[in-house]
Amino acid sequence: MSSIFLFLLLLVASNEGATGGGVCTEGFMDLSLLVAKAATPVGSLADNTLAEDNEGRWVISYNTFRYSCRNAAVTEVLLGVDIRSKDGNRNKYPSIEIWQYRSNYYYQKRYISSIVLSPDNVTTNGLYHYVLPTPFSISSSIYNRYRLGVYQPEDDSSVVRLYNATTSSTETVGRIRADSITERDIIVSGQYKEIDLKSTNDVFMVHLKTNPPNCFQNVFTETEINTNSLSVTNVIPVNDTRAFPDIQFTCNGVITNWIIDITQNQDTSKHYPNIYLKRSSELIHALTVDASAATSSNGNVYNFTSDIEVEYGDILVINVTTNSNPMYYQQYNGPLNYELDSSNGLIPLEHNDYPLISVITKPIPSVTETLSTAFSTVATITVSTFSTTTDIVAIPNSILASAEVIHHSTSLHYTTTLSLLSTTSLFPTNVLSTSDRSNTNVLSSIATTSTANALSSSVIGISAS
Repeated sequence: MSSIFLFLLLLVASNEGATGGGVCTEGFMDLSLLVAKAATPVGSLADNTLAEDNEGRWVISYNTFRYSCRNAAVTEVLLGVDIRSKDGNRNKYPSIEIWQYRSNYYYQKRYISSIVLSPDNVTTNGLYHYVLPTPFSISSSIYNRYRLGVYQPEDDSSVVRLYNATTSSTETVGRIRADSITERDIIVSGQYKEIDLKSTNDVFMVHLKTNPPNCFQNVFTETEINTNSLSVTNVIPVNDTRAFPDIQFTCNGVITNWIIDITQNQDTSKHYPNIYLKRSSELIHALTVDASAATSSNGNVYNFTSDIEVEYGDILVINVTTNSNPMYYQQYNGPLNYELDSSNGLIPLEHNDYPLISVITKPIPSVTETLSTAFSTVATITVSTFSTTTDIVAIPNSILASAEVIHHSTSLHYTTTLSLLSTTSLFPTNVLSTSDRSNTNVLSSIATTSTANALSSSVIGISAS
């Protein structure tokens, strides 16, 4: 039953917009990522980062470009990373590097591109594709001499951290020695070698994308990068109040579902977290996160139905008091978190944790949209008068200006025009123009009372004896 619930929830969410950029929303976590984090709150690769006490530089020895792609260019990289906020001394970034194998003795660095990402670049599905500012074009004569490398600053200084994952094959990876880490040319063998090579299946998660496609012999497939990327972060409990100006509503609408991860069973003796909408300086209560009030659940994923209205520009606020059950966040890889001052103003924090919340919303049509929909519909009024039937057909236009009156009888078929607009009034009381004098009284009697109805209904039947 729980698997059926999850399937239906995913189906509804895909149609209604339970995504970071779904209907009426921006920045909410995609349901796909929420479900993945709820299933595995402890990231299996969270301790497998390249960021250590000291900076490091690595090169994969044998992977290179394919013979059939001797005029390719590297345009993009797929990464397994976490991103933290830039704060104080934390201001450095890793880089992607291309080295050229010059001979049996040394490598030469040919290309370097820093991976500059921040909480402003958050992806709602947890996957990171980085477009290189300057593509790297290979030389056809040495296509098989290029090697992929990376550089990672020390942990305390790293805004972006790369991660290793397990490969299906054994690779030879070299780490450049500390006293040669800034060198452009690296000796790879002999008495004075500057790199230590080892066979391993624990390799940094980087996948090069090329033009034309599939020209580089990547260690990881794109699917493997995407799957492993979801395992580099942990789920953490949070017991404070945080606001998220980058998680907001982008139109007037109604929240029909809140989908929330509750990792641990709640303590009924404690208070519950509360979700608010910040509208200017006002806080509007939206939901109390009490698991027992959920409409349905599957594992740690709880579905709360709702009918609360939102307005354009409303932002998410989560309030958790000290003596309360916590809310659960993905640590890092989220938008910048803020606290509120005494006037509900925003004060930035150093955290960029990501609340495990998705929503399904439906927009509220504006008056203009409603009238436009009504005016684009053909409206028919049927009038029965003895042996004659009269159909008033509203011809759809960008602005409804007239209706065509079609008369049917056993021996006669003719039309007249019923004007619905004038220069002085949208709904004039004297709107009838007809050459059919025998039906003037009948049409005049219904024109005033039925014109407005004709505008707001697709088909209206009126019978007159």
